[in-house]
Amino acid sequence: MLLLSVGTTLAGEKGAPGDCYIMMGDNTIQQYDGVTGDLVGPFATDAINNVRDLTFGPNGNLFVLNNGSGTVEEYDGTTGDLIATRITGIEVGECMLFLPDETMLVSHLTPQTIELYDTAANGYAPLGIWASGIEPLQNSMILGPDGRVYVGDRLDNTVKAYDLDGSNMTIFADGSGGILDAPEGISFGFPDGNLYVASFTNDTVQEFDGVTGDYVGVFADDLDCPDGLRFAPNGLMWVSYVCS
Repeated sequence: MLLLSVGTTLAGEKGAPGDCYIMMGDNTIQQYDGVTGDLVGPFATDAINNVRDLTFGPNGNLFVLNNGSGTVEEYDGTTGDLIATRITGIEVGECMLFLPDETMLVSHLTPQTIELYDTAANGYAPLGIWASGIEPLQNSMILGPDGRVYVGDRLDNTVKAYDLDGSNMTIFADGSGGILDAPEGISFGFPDGNLYVASFTNDTVQEFDGVTGDYVGVFADDLDCPDGLRFAPNGLMWVSYVCS
């Protein structure tokens, strides 16, 4: 399994901005140079099992959604050392996202919900259901350039947009007719601002207009089960895939 996140911490150190962090099959997180693709080295090697998502938090640390233990762990964004387990009791979690107020969203396949959690100041306590009847897979929940939350939904192969409080849901990108099949990784590109979606089952990255949501076309194909997609600050797209 390969999952990826783009770093946001100090240049020249572990956590360099624009570097790519990938969860490997040996249960380690490896760091790669965001420009050359060269391996920098292992970032975190503590016991990690069945990781579904990685994201850097507003404090610069790396948060890991671990399905093996049903937890979210926090790792130091510079050293990669495990700091603490922040959330427990997650049942089949798939992806997570920090909101601008530093609360955290975590999606659950069982049941099909997205739950909101408080921040470190209040011990990451659950705040309630943010959205229900939706099934986002890994790497499938992001903040859009318009400040809304965009979520890929496996139930109907769409990308939905929500206000920050989970209200006013709209279907932004319609992947029906075989365009999307199990969206696993979404990201807005730059400088074009379009939405790119990794479609796991049909081995493609699909492109949608970033303003209207209209379908643009196939951006990349023959990717062999893509399950993650991120842009680095230099505009390069990183795509992880698991079937090769």
